[in-house]
Amino acid sequence: NPTWSYLRYFGAFMNSTDPGKENWIYHTDLGWVYLSEPENVFSSTWMWRDYIGWFWTGEHYFKWIYSNTFQKWLHWEGGLSNWFLRDQNGEIYDEAYFIEKIKENERNQIRDEIIALLPSLDGIINYVDSSSYFIRTQKDSIIFELALGKRSDTLNGIFNYNFNF
Repeated sequence: NPTWSYLRYFGAFMNSTDPGKENWIYHTDLGWVYLSEPENVFSSTWMWRDYIGWFWTGEHYFKWIYSNTFQKWLHWEGGLSNWFLRDQNGEIYDEAYFIEKIKENERNQIRDEIIALLPSLDGIINYVDSSSYFIRTQKDSIIFELALGKRSDTLNGIFNYNFNF
């Protein structure tokens, strides 16, 4: 059975009981969080959470977290759902913002991988065909356009980039 702990400022959390997940806790506001040093949750430690990435906080700092991504302090607001982070200037970073950033990073990575394949049309065709990033209709259009005209408006449109083939 999981054991709940409570810290005056950090709030309620329980340690994971799953084998191999000893560094994970379930926090009533943050949800599942990975702790780099679980023994330091009572003071402060680096933590990791989906979307947010690495952040530093602890008993005497929470609801403030230091975001490694933004290199600044952010205030945790909300609970498990409808949460957001607010910086000291009032700018808000919500879950949708982080999801968009993840998609943007993935899009940029795939764009860069395609650029690295240039000028090999066969390499790009094979990459696109085997990638899970593209849906089937996109794959069909890109492959057809590359085979027929040695360029792809579909590919250029997806990445908002003009690939020079």
